[in-house]
Amino acid sequence: MHVIRLYGEAKELMAHGRITLPRPNRDELIDIRRGKYSLHEIRELGAQLESEALAAQATSPLPDEVDRDAISKLLADTQLQFWAASP
Repeated sequence: MHVIRLYGEAKELMAHGRITLPRPNRDELIDIRRGKYSLHEIRELGAQLESEALAAQATSPLPDEVDRDAISKLLADTQLQFWAASP
């Protein structure tokens, strides 16, 4: 179930630059967890999603490297704004 969820998230992130929560295929993921699908079906779906995620990565507008300095600044600024607004 987690592999299917993660490949779905990876595909969406590469294609659209975001991850939707809760997952749009939540019911399918729950059905997988409950044993509704065979191992063969899950492996086929996983392989398909992996292929789609890699294809989306090849055309993704996201940068190849993470800008850690920009992320660190964003997180620090967000925390400072939160605490400045707190009573």
